[in-house]
Amino acid sequence: MYRSDRAGDQPTNNQVRDLLFTIGNHGETFARDNLKLTMFDRSGRYGVVKQNNYLDLFIDQAAAAGYQRVLVVGHLGKLVKLGCTGLLASPSRIEALAACASEAGADMLLLRQLLGCVSTDAATAALFEADQLTATMQVLERRIQATFDAHTPSDLRLEWICFSRLGEAFTLVAQSTTAFGLVREWHHL
Repeated sequence: MYRSDRAGDQPTNNQVRDLLFTIGNHGETFARDNLKLTMFDRSGRYGVVKQNNYLDLFIDQAAAAGYQRVLVVGHLGKLVKLGCTGLLASPSRIEALAACASEAGADMLLLRQLLGCVSTDAATAALFEADQLTATMQVLERRIQATFDAHTPSDLRLEWICFSRLGEAFTLVAQSTTAFGLVREWHHL
């Protein structure tokens, strides 16, 4: 069993080279309830880290600690910042989402509606109602992946899953192309 709040903490099992990184309580909940990943992996398949911010520091620590594969699971409100400027730390969530919607072809009325939203969950609902959620998330996926590619050491495979609340439940909204391959592998090891 291994759980930590820091990626630099080495697991006691030297064969653990995979790491599940959940961003905040919502990330942990989504990983457990939706992805069916355990937060206290007793099998030694992967280590688990829960943290709220400092994704760039986490990536560096994970690489320095010798992890080979990392799965980041986070709420849209955290990961959307990666789609804003290509930086790992950006203060603008709604504006980043609106920029993605604009690039995806959203009209000015929807963009104004988005900019008036008080949360990324509200913006997700607005995009869904306007039938623009899929196109917007495709733009966001590309931007998030480009940011991770630019900031992740070449010897670390980083996958990610992004979710938002739509109605009463969390729902997957964006992901790296092979994230679920890693999840399936962890289920079958």
